Amino acid sequence: MPVDLPPFRRRIVRRLLARGGPWAVAFALASPATALADAIAVEDVSDAEVGYAPVAELSHEVIVTPSGHGGAKVAYRLALNNASAIPRDAVVTWGLPAGARITALAVMRDGRWRPGKVVRDVDAHDARDPGSVFVRRVQAGGGGVEAPAAELVVFQMPPEMTIQVEIETQVPAALRGGRYEIRLPERGKPVPGVASRRRLLVRGVERFWVDDTPNGGAPVVEVEARRENVVAWPATDARRTGLSTKATYADDGFGGADVELVLEIGRGTSRTPDLVYVLLDRSVSTDRLLPDKALSALSALLAELPEHTHLAFAVFAREVVPLDAPKGLEVGDFDMLRDAWRAVILSQPRRPGTDVYGALEAALDDARARGARRPLVLLVGDGMYPSSPPPRHLLERLRRADLLLLVDVPAEYEPPGPRHPVVAFAHATGGRLAALPLASITEREAAAVLASPRVARIRSVSARGVHFDPAPAYVPTGHRVVVRGRATSPRPPAIRIVAETGRRTVRRNVRPRPVPRAADAFGVHLFMDEGTDVRSGFALPVWYDEGTRRAVVAEVRRARLGVGAQEGSLTEAIVRGYLRMRVLPRVRVCHRHAVARHRDQGGRAVLAFEIARGEVMGVALEDVELAHDDAKLERCLLEAGWALDVPAARRDDRVYVVRYPVRLLPADDQPARISAEDEATLHDLLGDAPRHRPKRRAPTDDPLRLDPLPR
Repeated sequence: MPVDLPPFRRRIVRRLLARGGPWAVAFALASPATALADAIAVEDVSDAEVGYAPVAELSHEVIVTPSGHGGAKVAYRLALNNASAIPRDAVVTWGLPAGARITALAVMRDGRWRPGKVVRDVDAHDARDPGSVFVRRVQAGGGGVEAPAAELVVFQMPPEMTIQVEIETQVPAALRGGRYEIRLPERGKPVPGVASRRRLLVRGVERFWVDDTPNGGAPVVEVEARRENVVAWPATDARRTGLSTKATYADDGFGGADVELVLEIGRGTSRTPDLVYVLLDRSVSTDRLLPDKALSALSALLAELPEHTHLAFAVFAREVVPLDAPKGLEVGDFDMLRDAWRAVILSQPRRPGTDVYGALEAALDDARARGARRPLVLLVGDGMYPSSPPPRHLLERLRRADLLLLVDVPAEYEPPGPRHPVVAFAHATGGRLAALPLASITEREAAAVLASPRVARIRSVSARGVHFDPAPAYVPTGHRVVVRGRATSPRPPAIRIVAETGRRTVRRNVRPRPVPRAADAFGVHLFMDEGTDVRSGFALPVWYDEGTRRAVVAEVRRARLGVGAQEGSLTEAIVRGYLRMRVLPRVRVCHRHAVARHRDQGGRAVLAFEIARGEVMGVALEDVELAHDDAKLERCLLEAGWALDVPAARRDDRVYVVRYPVRLLPADDQPARISAEDEATLHDLLGDAPRHRPKRRAPTDDPLRLDPLPR
C-alpha cells in the first residue's frame, strides 16, 4: 500500500535512502502528526543487513542533579549496541532542553568510565580512528525558537558490542510556583533503533514529579518518551525576590567578546488580606474542568490564610454573577461550602465574552462596600484576556488592592512566555502572575503561589561598546530571559538595565564576569587511555552528507514547534465565512429597523472583535459615522457582533483582533453590505514561537485580508 507523505518528509526519505538503507527511513515514514525529533543513522554497507537497525539504542536514561539557584546538571546515559557482524559508524541525534550546553563526555567499557576531552569542531565529513566517540551541540532553532540538540558520533563500533555513553549538560531550571522544573523534548513516535521509553531520576531529593505526577518514593520513574516530559523538584533554595540578573562574557576569538545577560524573576512578597475576593472565569474558552481545578487550588491556598479572613466569590463571562453566600463568610468556611458552590458554578453554562475589567470593578466595589482595606483579588482562569488597556480609573483602584492572576496551564504546556497577552495584561493591571496546573497546588506549594511575583517590564539594556540583540518586553515568572550581545573589546564594561516591576522602577549596573568559552565538542576513545590523542577533532562520517544532517536536525526544531498544532488555527477562509454567516445578516436586520426610524439612515461603522480559542472575548463599535445619531442602531450592531462564533479555532492558543468595517447604504440601495474599499483585518497578538501564521496574499477583489502584527 503506498504511503502518502508531505513534501518535507519525501525529501528526508530520499536523502536517507541514498545513504542509510531502508531501516534508516523508518522515522520519516511515521505519522506526520507526530514530530520525530530523535534518530540514529547508520551506513548501509551490506545487502544482508537490510531490514533492521544494526546499531540500536537499548536504553535512554536522564539523571537530573539540582545544582542550586535555578540550575541543574542533566546527564544523558545511552546504551548503544552493534548487533551486526561488522564494524559500524553511527550518528545519534536527540533534542536538549532550552538553554542546555554540553559540559562533559564519558564512555564505559569493561566496567570503567573513560572521560573525554575538549576537542575542536572541524565541521567536516571525514574518517576517524575506529572506536572514536565525539559529541557536539548543534542549534536546531530558528524564527525565535531555541532548540538545541546533541549530535553523537561513534566511528567503527566493533561488532556485537554494547557500550554506555554519558553526555553531561548544564541546564537552567524555571521556577514555577514552589518547584523548579526542566522540560525534556519529545523523542517522537517509536522507530527502530531509538529507545521508546526513558528512565528519569532526580538525585539529592526525596520528592520529584514527572509530568505533574509524584514519584511516590520511587528513585527512578520510567515514562513514554514520545511526548515532552516535565521533571520538577521542590524549590527549597528559592530565596531570591524581585528581578535577578547575571551577566557573563567569553572571548570570541576575534579580539571581542560574546556577552550574555540572564534576567529572571524570583519569589515575590504577599501581604495578609482582610478580604479574599475570588473571580472565576466562565467564558467559552476555559476548560470544562476549570471549576473543579480552581476549587481544589483554593482549598490549599485559603488554608494558608488566617481562618477569620472574609471571603467572597463571583463568576464572570460577559457579565458578573456573584455567588450567594451568608454574610460574614470566612475562609475557614470554604470547605463547608465547596460542594454547594461547585453545584452553583456548574449550573451556569459557559458563555461568550470576557469582561474582565467589569469583573474587577465589581469585585472592588463589593470590597469597598464590605469595608475591606487590604483586599486580595484572585482572578482564576485560562489567561485568555482582552488585549485592550484597562481604564485609567480602574488602574488607580487596583493600586490599593492586591491582584493575583491564577492561570491554569497544564503541565505539558510551558507557562506563558514574554510575549503572551496575559503577561502584558498582568503588567498593565499591576497584578502578580502564577501560571501552573491548578490541580497540582497542594498546601506545601500554597505559600509560594501566594507569594508569586509581579511581571517585570524591560525598558532598556545597554553598555558602551556592546551591541545587544532586541530584548523581550517582559520577564514573567517561570521564564529566564536571555539577552545576548557582542562587545568590541575583550573586557566589556558594566551593563545598565532599566526595568519596571509593578510601580517601582529598577535600575541595575551589572558587571559581566568572565567564563571559559563554550567547548566546541568533546571526544574520547573506546579502547585507549584518556591520554589518547583525539585532537583531530569532531567530524561526521563521509556517508552522512550535509543534506541528511540538516534534515535530521530540522526534526528537532519541528518537535519544539509542535507538528499538527495548525489544526484549529484561524484562517482567512474561517474568518470570512463566519463573519458573513453570523454577523452580516444581523447587521442587515439592524439597518432595516434603523431605516424604519430614519428613511435616509446610512453611514459606516467598524466592528472590532477580540477572539481567543474560538471565543469572542469582546466586541466594540469604532469609527461610527451615521447620517442620524441612533443609539438603538449602535446597540443592535454590538449585539450582531456578539453573535460571531468561531468553533473551528478552539485549538488555537493565540489572541486575535478582528476589525470588520460595514457600510450602511440608504434604503434605495442594498440595506447593508461591505464596501469594496474597506478591509477586514485580523491581527495576531501572541508572539510566542508561532506555530502557524496566516500567509499574506496578493490583493484581490475580496475585501477580507489577514495581516498578522509584526512580532
